[in-house]
Amino acid sequence: MIATEGSALGPVEDTRKWQTQIPRSEPPVLPGDSYHVAASDSDRCAQETLAFIRRSTV
Repeated sequence: MIATEGSALGPVEDTRKWQTQIPRSEPPVLPGDSYHVAASDSDRCAQETLAFIRRSTV
């Protein structure tokens, strides 16, 4: 799960509350206000996802 600081989906605090229900999750929060950050900042999302996978498989 990746969020942006100003997402119209809801405040980051709400996203973090939801995220706590997912074991071992780490929600990166990127700058901006994109509704669909995977489309607007796909390279950064891919980097964050790969970094999470690497940390999780060690």
